[in-house]
Amino acid sequence: MSEPSRPRFEHHTEVAELDDDALVQLLEEGEPPERVWAAWELGLRREETLVDRIRARLDVEPHFGVRRHLAIMLAGFDDVETLRHLAETDENPYVRATTCQYLCQWTDDEGVADLLRRWLASKQTHPLVRAAILCHFPPSVASDEVEVRVETLLDAEDSRVRRAARERYRAHEDD
Repeated sequence: MSEPSRPRFEHHTEVAELDDDALVQLLEEGEPPERVWAAWELGLRREETLVDRIRARLDVEPHFGVRRHLAIMLAGFDDVETLRHLAETDENPYVRATTCQYLCQWTDDEGVADLLRRWLASKQTHPLVRAAILCHFPPSVASDEVEVRVETLLDAEDSRVRRAARERYRAHEDD
């Protein structure tokens, strides 16, 4: 006799009707889109214990797209520490780029700003991550070093980095 299968959800509005326990279960056992929808709904409920479940899911979530969405949810809770950890440790460049994009909101924290500047300057940093930093690093806190880096990245090998550098350069020229 086979185990009864759980219902599959076709739309995020179906997930919004679930109670907290069912959402946590879906976050842990659902298909990737269902896990994203469960995380969003848990985050919207604004309860710290539920947010802790989202943080815990980062350590075991196999799908990079779901991890990106978890990072966005945690950015909504100003969870800089978790975002910074994710940006430093996640193996997927898309996850690291997304977390850097949101970390750019907290450049008033010198530790975060220095980390982003260092990654921007390093040729070892994945091009997606460099492009995310270039696009989102606030000009108000960008050092001359960052703006010089933008000029040197106009000729970068990766087209995403070149495009981000051009956009940043144009924006800086307009100021």
